[in-house]
Amino acid sequence: MKVQYITLLTCCILMISACSKTMNPEIVSQTETSSQIQQCSDKIIFYSNRTNNGDLYAFDPVSFETVAFLVADSAIGAPVFNSFNNTLIFAQKSTTGRGLYSKNIDTDQITFLISNPAGDEVPDWSPIEHSIVYSSEISQQNYSLTVKNIDTGREQVLYKNAKQSFDPVWSPDGTQIAFVVTDSVFNADIAIINSDGSGFRNLTNNLKLNGHPDWSPDGSEVLFYIYQDGDADLFTLEIESESLTQLTFDSSNQLIGRFSPDGKKIVYGGVVDNDWEVFLMNSDGNGKEQITFNPGFDGDPIWIPCN
Repeated sequence: MKVQYITLLTCCILMISACSKTMNPEIVSQTETSSQIQQCSDKIIFYSNRTNNGDLYAFDPVSFETVAFLVADSAIGAPVFNSFNNTLIFAQKSTTGRGLYSKNIDTDQITFLISNPAGDEVPDWSPIEHSIVYSSEISQQNYSLTVKNIDTGREQVLYKNAKQSFDPVWSPDGTQIAFVVTDSVFNADIAIINSDGSGFRNLTNNLKLNGHPDWSPDGSEVLFYIYQDGDADLFTLEIESESLTQLTFDSSNQLIGRFSPDGKKIVYGGVVDNDWEVFLMNSDGNGKEQITFNPGFDGDPIWIPCN
């Protein structure tokens, strides 16, 4: 099931970038390290294969500068931000398998954490304790929503059902988790559950492909995409009223949106001329602007708040 799900949402949607047209290279500032970014502002970190490797770059929405953030010998993959201890978490292959690493935002120190229990995915980290949530394969092609305490190693299965669970993300206060539940490659919903495993609630139930949820900073809304009629667009859903608002209306795919720390902006990956780039817009869907212009894949953006 997971292989089918990933195949549809990444290969059938994301691999459209393989057909990218020749474009002018992105004009960026001279290569710098993240510590050389002087002005304090919220930064956007995104994954790029512009060096044919798979590295992380930082974009400053104030100065519009793009700089190398983390360049490694092997592909890094999509990162997550750990607000509990102000670190960036990423997965990288090593001689012993695929491990989870942290990069301290203040010191740039990189530390190996644990072998990655989520395979190629990067678990989301609790904002209130040393715990991670991820999709765990408990039997062949049977995946459950699992929380693991990094300090004690204790694991707790929060959701185990005929439907598979993917893409979990903690709420800002650490009390709930939003995630994808799916029973086929044609139907996937956004659900929420309390961090103790109680209170499961399906938010969408629309018989469509819904994916990659993200919480608004105040925890009142969930941002996600809906894939229908060959295209994916971004939506927000107000949890209490279940009011749904469409944010993008492009005849291409708009995926993996993330709220800014103040909730006023949304960064997301989208397709332009068959090429994946990173975009920025207001949280109401207005003011859309493209912020990368690279002929390779640019995507999987996240925010790092200014401290």
